[in-house]
Amino acid sequence: MKIRKTFLFLQMIFLITFVCVTGAFAANSATSPNSSTSQSSEELAYYHYMLGAIAEEQNDWVKALKEFRAALKDDPESSYLKVQIAYVLLREDRPADSQKVVEDVLKKNPNYIPAMKLLGELYNANHGLDESIKLYEKIISLDPDDTGAIVFLGALYLSKKDYENAGRVLRVFVDKDPSNVMGNYYLGIIFLETNDLDNATKYLKTALILNPSFDPALVYMGMISEMKGNKDEAAKYYKGALEINSQNLKARELLSRLYVTNKEIPKAIEELETLSKELPENIDIHLRIGLLYLEEEAFDKAVDEFMLVKTAAPNNVLVKYYLSLAYEAMKKIDLAIDELKQAINIAPKNVKAFLRLAYLYKETKNYEEAAHYYEELLSFDTSKPEYFLYAALVYTNMKNYNRAIELLTNALKIYPDNEEIYLNIANVYEKMNDFETMERYIRKVLEIDPDNSDALNYLAYSYADRGERLDEALELVNKALKLKPDNGYIIDSRAWIYYQKGKYKDALKEQEKAISLVNDDATIFEHLGDIYFKLENYDKAVAAWENSLKHYKDESGLKDRVEEKLKNLPKHE
Repeated sequence: MKIRKTFLFLQMIFLITFVCVTGAFAANSATSPNSSTSQSSEELAYYHYMLGAIAEEQNDWVKALKEFRAALKDDPESSYLKVQIAYVLLREDRPADSQKVVEDVLKKNPNYIPAMKLLGELYNANHGLDESIKLYEKIISLDPDDTGAIVFLGALYLSKKDYENAGRVLRVFVDKDPSNVMGNYYLGIIFLETNDLDNATKYLKTALILNPSFDPALVYMGMISEMKGNKDEAAKYYKGALEINSQNLKARELLSRLYVTNKEIPKAIEELETLSKELPENIDIHLRIGLLYLEEEAFDKAVDEFMLVKTAAPNNVLVKYYLSLAYEAMKKIDLAIDELKQAINIAPKNVKAFLRLAYLYKETKNYEEAAHYYEELLSFDTSKPEYFLYAALVYTNMKNYNRAIELLTNALKIYPDNEEIYLNIANVYEKMNDFETMERYIRKVLEIDPDNSDALNYLAYSYADRGERLDEALELVNKALKLKPDNGYIIDSRAWIYYQKGKYKDALKEQEKAISLVNDDATIFEHLGDIYFKLENYDKAVAAWENSLKHYKDESGLKDRVEEKLKNLPKHE
């Protein structure tokens, strides 16, 4: 600001001097019959130019343009004035007019460097990167010592990701002028982009030695530290950049992401909220803050942030999805469902919204609505076998076994070797008491993968539950346990086989181990109660069955079965 005021002061002194001199010149001319009574064109041109320059310094573009054009009338061949006019047009946000002026200058004066520089900048701003590069290559060929042009050309090549040419231009320059901050800075970025972290560090540190307050170099040093896994050092660089320039949004953005990586969520939120004040219209920042609040389980605050985004962008599907997650966590299921339905109205093929909506209906046991949305999803997307499995499970819960089998059979046409599909078909047939068909599908899984522990356990338990082929069942479950020795459900199957064989003490030992691994499963507690009952330890049998009822969810027939057992306990002292 001091420089600008000094410049204006000097300009005013010049104008006063200029007016006095030209005024005296005009007065002297009046007394001489052979002299001109008007100022020369050159003097008038310079006078208007100075008025335009003062207006330009004051950001009065209208007056600046008027004065420069007046100067051009008195000096119509001045390339310099034309370029000044082009700059003012650009500042008035008239790039097309500006470009036309400089192109006209270069038609008459093709090597006029100021016009070439401005045209190169205009080309670059309008994505004419190659044309801009050609111009700046020519500028450097005309003036090899033009520092600004060399650095700008290197930056142009860098933006094009032409690292070879960017390095070529800047290395020659830095070798000539090793104390140039921008040359070292851009070379550092080139090496960073090409993953040469050692050289990137070397040149960026040089830039910082030359100018310790150059915050962009600090930001890139922070990025290098992150890439090397030194998060603490990275944070110091980002904080250092912000101390120098609190408006360095990139530093604040990277620091917030670093905090997220370090699970320092409150600090990340603080940085993002500061960033939001600097960029109040950036809804993406509010979205990210909302997600962080969601992670912190501050659901009310998450909703507040998401609602800001929704208000600014009512058709943003993503924020509706995140709002639904927040409402779901708050147990406001109706609001969650409403947000998902809005999302689907805007994006009728949004898979995530369909899946979540169907899931919410399933969890609230509204199976008909869940089935509806799974069916609608499958009408336009069959890209994952899970979609068929989810839908079939809902129909199984509805006891609509035929539709479940139909869906799974259709899935097999697309995914003929998918073991999960075969297992789920087997499960449906088991519920239909069609054990022969169930076994056929389980055997199919074992044909595909003889070491599928789920299939081995499924078949073993099925035999045990019906008291059939118990020796084969034991072989199957032992094989499954070799594959997964700490699986509580498989151990439960082995305990149940021993139970069916009448080996109650062996069964108890296995069942207690199963309970130690899975202590929230109703069926496993029921089996424990049954074993204690056979061992005539009725108190422990009652405790186990009562635990079974505590953990009951929706296991078919279990609740009635266990209550009947408790009701019919023999009397004992």
